[in-house]
Amino acid sequence: MNILYVASGIPVPGVLGGSTHTFEVAHGLAARGHHVHVVASSGAGRGNMAALARPVSARYSNFFLHHIDLPKGASLLAAPLMMRLARAVQPDLIMERYYNFAGSGMIAARRLGLPSILEVNALIVDPPAVRKRRIDDALGGPMQRWAVAQCHWASRIVTPLHTTVPAAIPRYKIVELPWGAKVERFAPRPAPPADAAEPPTIVFLGSFRAWHGVLDFVKAAAMLLALGHDFRFWLVGDGPERAPAERLAAAWPGRFTFTGAVDHDAVPELLAGASLGVAPFNTAPHPALRAAGFFWSPLKVYEY
Repeated sequence: MNILYVASGIPVPGVLGGSTHTFEVAHGLAARGHHVHVVASSGAGRGNMAALARPVSARYSNFFLHHIDLPKGASLLAAPLMMRLARAVQPDLIMERYYNFAGSGMIAARRLGLPSILEVNALIVDPPAVRKRRIDDALGGPMQRWAVAQCHWASRIVTPLHTTVPAAIPRYKIVELPWGAKVERFAPRPAPPADAAEPPTIVFLGSFRAWHGVLDFVKAAAMLLALGHDFRFWLVGDGPERAPAERLAAAWPGRFTFTGAVDHDAVPELLAGASLGVAPFNTAPHPALRAAGFFWSPLKVYEY
């Protein structure tokens, strides 16, 4: 099957979770014998209007990669280009990763009469507690109508949890499918000889979002240290909560190591060097997770 996979604004290759997800989905489909064309961002900058002329296309891994470097919030401007690309690629199916300001893949599929899959990774319509939803409500709900329209257009909707999709959409269109981890990358390795002089290492891996619970991790680690336990703590990744976490950890010099963002290929070796992995998810800062349930697959459990 010839598949056009649209991931507007997602940098591929890249170190974001969305980057890894998009790459692995495309790579996995290609490994099954499909011809896959991915539309994504290069991540080289903020984007430019020249991207509307033509994508930068090349073979990447086992699929074709087409970079359209528009600002993420302007993704819909690529709709005419997506039509031209779809006509050139002649896909049997268009699959699009849902994003509030995207939808050019769904437009192309509808106009060309092609089957389509809408990939939904989070709650499509935010709960009222989210500022973006309140703004949309004040404007009369244009983004909600656009989201529901895309769901109606899609032949099928793939999501980890059906509650991410508005209630107005027939449930028969929804396929609940937890996202996977490429466990081959994280196969257990022979343990190195134990060094009695080295304390055990506990690791956190993530993009330091508030719902990842990284501050809870640092606070819990500090409690263990205050009780006299001899541990070291690695925090792998980068994101909004890194600076606050570093400030909390500063009270314990030499006990915490912050690696910053690392290439996905380097992750298995880092995890293999730890004694214990922690995934302290906390839904309190995330209204959507509280409203729809925990719709993000806890993949790091498999990676640990």
